[in-house]
This record gives sequence, structure tokens and C-alpha cells, in this order.
Amino acid sequence: FAAFGISAVFATEYLYVPNQSDNNVSVFLPAPPNTVLTNIAVGTIPSDPFGITATPDGKYEYDSNYNNGTVSVIATPSNSEITTIPV
Repeated sequence: FAAFGISAVFATEYLYVPNQSDNNVSVFLPAPPNTVLTNIAVGTIPSDPFGITATPDGKYEYDSNYNNGTVSVIATPSNSEITTIPV
């Protein structure tokens, strides 16, 4: 487990943490007991998610996948990857 970027979505009150060695993004409820709600698979393995940011309205998360040169777009209402953009 290695988290290199964290993004808080204030519109939804969740915390998104990329897990580089696990090729996914964890969604936390950042209040005690700090529960992991789900893990979202991102990119093509090995993707090595590295950094993440949210849109101002909180509807999307953009996760950079270090190993395969892509950006995963995560829809926060469904907590699912909706597309992968090559960069």
C-alpha cells in the first residue's frame, strides 16, 4: 500500500486515496471509524495510480495511472471508473 495523492470531495464528504501497489482507489468515509466504503479498480494492471484530484462540483475524480500513461475518470455518484484517457 502506497498512497501518493489524496483527494477530498467536499460535495460528497468522501476521501479518495490511490493505492499504487494495489491498482485501485479506496473511498473512505473520513469520520470515525474511518471506514473504507469501496475500492475502485483503475486502469489496466499494472496501472499504479499515483495522484488524484476532484472536479470543483465533486462529480468526478481524475486519477493518474503512472505505469500505463493514462488518466482514469471516476464518477463519484457511482464510485466507478467510467473511462480511461491515454496521455
